[in-house]
Amino acid sequence: MDNLYDTDGARKRLHDIMERRARRTPAKQLLNFFNNTTGLADKDILEEIDIRTQGVISYKHLPPVLRTPLDPNAGKYMHQSVTITGLDEPLFAKAIENLAKIQTMFERHVDKNDFDHWTPSTYTTYPAIELKNRYFTYRTDNPQGLSVPLGENVDPTGQLAALARTDLFHGEDNVVIYCAKLASCIQLKTVQPCAMRVGDIVEVLLSLLLTPVKNGRFKMTPKLHEIALLDSKFTDEASMKRTMTSSNKPRGLKRKLDYDEEKETDTADEEEQTMEIN
Repeated sequence: MDNLYDTDGARKRLHDIMERRARRTPAKQLLNFFNNTTGLADKDILEEIDIRTQGVISYKHLPPVLRTPLDPNAGKYMHQSVTITGLDEPLFAKAIENLAKIQTMFERHVDKNDFDHWTPSTYTTYPAIELKNRYFTYRTDNPQGLSVPLGENVDPTGQLAALARTDLFHGEDNVVIYCAKLASCIQLKTVQPCAMRVGDIVEVLLSLLLTPVKNGRFKMTPKLHEIALLDSKFTDEASMKRTMTSSNKPRGLKRKLDYDEEKETDTADEEEQTMEIN
C-alpha cells in the first residue's frame, strides 16, 4: 500500500464490514468473543478455538509454490501466511485485545515461566495479526491423520509434494481455503490464492490453540484456515491510479538519434531501425 491507496476509505469500509459481520454471526466473530455466552470464557478446559475476524491484507506469502529450497528438510518449516491490519480502526484494535485476553486464559493452564507470549505484528505504525499454516504436519503429532492432495493451485509443479517424507504429511489441517464474494453471487466462491492482494479487505478463519514449542515451553498459535476476499475496491482503484500516473509521465528517448536527412532507405522498416524508442 502506498500514497495512492485510500487508507481512510478502506478504514471506514472495514469498520462497516466488521460491524455488520458482528451482528450477523456474533458467535463466530473474534470481536464478540467475550460477549458470547457459549465461548471459551465459560469453559473450564481450554480447547482449540475456531474464530473469524476481518482486516486489510498488509503482507502475504501465499501459493502457488513454483520453486522450493534446495534444503531436503525444507518441508519441516515451509508455510503459507497472511498478515492483516485494521489501519488503526478501533474495532480491529478490539479484536486484538480479545486475542490478548484469550492468551491470558491459555497462560493459566501452564507454568507462567514456560509460556512464550504472542504479540501483535505491525504494519508501519498499525497493529496487525500474522497468521500461518505449515504445508506439512509431523506424523508423530497426528498418527491417525489422513493425507490429502496439495492441489494444482498450491503445488502446480509437484516440487512441494516431493518434500513430504515418511514423518511428514499434508493433511486436512494444513489446507487453507481461498474464496471471494463475487458481485454476481450471494455465496462465496472458491478462487485461486493469487486473487488475494495487499490492500484487499478480507475475512480470515483462524484457530487458536496452545502449542508446545522447544524445551518444554508453550505458546498460543493463531493458525490460518481460510481467507475470504470481501472487498477489492481500494486495491483496484490504487492500481488504476498507478497505471494512469505512469502513463502520464513523459517518455524520453534512451539515446540521442543520429539521423541523416540525406540518407535514403529502401523501406520504411529500415528507417525505423535507426531509432530506439523507450
